[in-house]
Amino acid sequence: MSLKAYPTLRPLIFLILGIIAAEYFQISSFVLIFLAIGVVAGLFTGFYFKHATVLSIALFTGLAALGFLLSRKQKMEVDFPLEQIDAYVARVSSSGETKPKSYKSEAEIIQIKHQGQWRDVDLKMLLYINSTDSLVPRYGDIFLINEAPRLIEGVKNPFEFNYQKFQFNRGIPAHHFLRKGDYVLLGSQPKSQIKNWAYTLNSKARDILKNALEDPKDLAVAEAMLVGAKDDLDNETRDAYATAGAVHILAVSGLHVGILMLLINYLLGFLKKFKNGHVILGLTTVILLWLYALFTGLSPSVTRATLMFSLFQLGTIIRRDKNSINVLAGSALTLLVFRPNWLFEVGFQLSYLAMFGIIFLYPYLNRLIEPKNKLLSHLWQISVVSVSAQLFTLPLSLYYFHQFPSYFLLTNPLVTVASMGVLFTGLPYLILSGVPLISDFLQAALSFVLKLLNFSVVSISHLPNAKLSGFHLDVVEATTLYLLLFLLIFFFIRRQPTLLKTGVLVAFGLTAFNVKTDLTQMNQQELTLHFIPRGSGISIIDSKTAIFICDSLTEANPRAYDFHLKNYYDARGIRNYTISREPDVDDMLAFEFKNKKNLWIRKYFRQPIDELFDKIMVSQNAVYDINKQFSVFPKTLILDDTNSRYRIEKLKAQADTLGVHLISLYDTGGLTFRE
Repeated sequence: MSLKAYPTLRPLIFLILGIIAAEYFQISSFVLIFLAIGVVAGLFTGFYFKHATVLSIALFTGLAALGFLLSRKQKMEVDFPLEQIDAYVARVSSSGETKPKSYKSEAEIIQIKHQGQWRDVDLKMLLYINSTDSLVPRYGDIFLINEAPRLIEGVKNPFEFNYQKFQFNRGIPAHHFLRKGDYVLLGSQPKSQIKNWAYTLNSKARDILKNALEDPKDLAVAEAMLVGAKDDLDNETRDAYATAGAVHILAVSGLHVGILMLLINYLLGFLKKFKNGHVILGLTTVILLWLYALFTGLSPSVTRATLMFSLFQLGTIIRRDKNSINVLAGSALTLLVFRPNWLFEVGFQLSYLAMFGIIFLYPYLNRLIEPKNKLLSHLWQISVVSVSAQLFTLPLSLYYFHQFPSYFLLTNPLVTVASMGVLFTGLPYLILSGVPLISDFLQAALSFVLKLLNFSVVSISHLPNAKLSGFHLDVVEATTLYLLLFLLIFFFIRRQPTLLKTGVLVAFGLTAFNVKTDLTQMNQQELTLHFIPRGSGISIIDSKTAIFICDSLTEANPRAYDFHLKNYYDARGIRNYTISREPDVDDMLAFEFKNKKNLWIRKYFRQPIDELFDKIMVSQNAVYDINKQFSVFPKTLILDDTNSRYRIEKLKAQADTLGVHLISLYDTGGLTFRE
């Protein structure tokens, strides 16, 4: 594989390097100006003296610098203290998303009031409106809000998903939770009529589906697959699709747009018979793909996939469709110039790696077996596509999700065929829902396919060991795994022994590192006091076993483990864990860790504590006066998030006076102790 054969791949690599550099390094304006002068001088020298090497160095350095600058520009920096805002005006910039207790929308702050003065700003944020209100925010709605938004908070527990970084990369640094009375709806003024039309179409499509499908699970999957809305998906359905390895079909993305492109090409294939028919077919397909993108609300995943396949389709017009990797790299280059921080979105990474795997590896694997039977041939081709995509996304999937679907080879042929069925019946139904008889037939067919799809996925998810979990990879391990993957693939393609020997060395090094990690985990002992929003939780780890002691609300929360514990336990190699709720009748829980006495105070108490404890965690405002309630002060007093802000601030002031080390988990996040 020579980079010279892929002219769009080389500039893409350097643009990506620049975007990554912007994430980790700060470069002064002086250095950037000096670099720009050097690039211009290099380009001039290369052109004037026809020196290819100098020209290439200047060009690719310029692309890296461009990636750096574009990424920095897209990251929204808050240049004023948000807490000093007296009021602000925000415009909703997305369609609403229904949450369990609120409606979530993206918004733009267009004006702020500070010290009695209004000024224009441009800052993205997330807006949450309490669902008990009758108001559902719509694209273009303008609100006057008489409070200040807050910065999105960082990670609060060890190895927890960094939601702040995720939103910052999308240019969204702030959020605000609103209740009735916190805001006034001033009116509606959509920023883009195209987007407004797209969201209106999307809303109408959802209404048609809601009237057609009675089963809530069928409706949720249909909305996700056809119009990109995932509000109605319950946790049980999400988990079943994730376990079976089919969660990717619950978002309108590359799979759906690719299937739609194939369907359009098949149905309109007769256009090729006319003069310049391939041009007419290509342009018609591209137009219909973008109409579908509008139909789904122009979400980032749909926009990415539509652009990618539009370029593939246009390649057939100019007869340049033979080098698909060039087209793929060209689409990524175009997207990253306009949205450089999409590089850090999981969907972007997985979709392009999957497509690269299919384009690069599929031709080699498909030639291994050539079934004579047409049905077996189609099943083999679908399986090869699945393996190609899965291989190239495996390290990244393990890095982000810590799990692997065991039966993906069984799942993917089924869900691919079922996805085609949903699209082939669902899209015509949305268009022809007002036509008698035809709409009835399409509705029945859509309902049947959805039930078959859900039944198949749930059945596979219930098979023994359907999900292998507990994986934990850091960036170095994931990168090393990709290096090993490419070495082995190129060995089987080129049969060069050096590639195999290098692969064996890399595999040995990776194995040795994991053995060392495993031995360390066998002897680990940790005490972690978790930050649980409005809850309490303690983990005690001994070797590869953990006990999580929590309050009743945290135990009853079905997502508490996934949000606050799973990544941490995976990183520590935990194989067995117990979730234990401390009985509500107990005021206090005393326990030892590393021969040090600790105490968890869960309820108000009168008798002063006269025993020395290393750490005391306090819940439910149980401590109101340190001096009165402790005869002997603990070495560390820790307050969890069940304590009121007023009580925390009061105890902080008192602790400073008494010389007591006090920690609020709201400020520090979860704490881990090893000694």
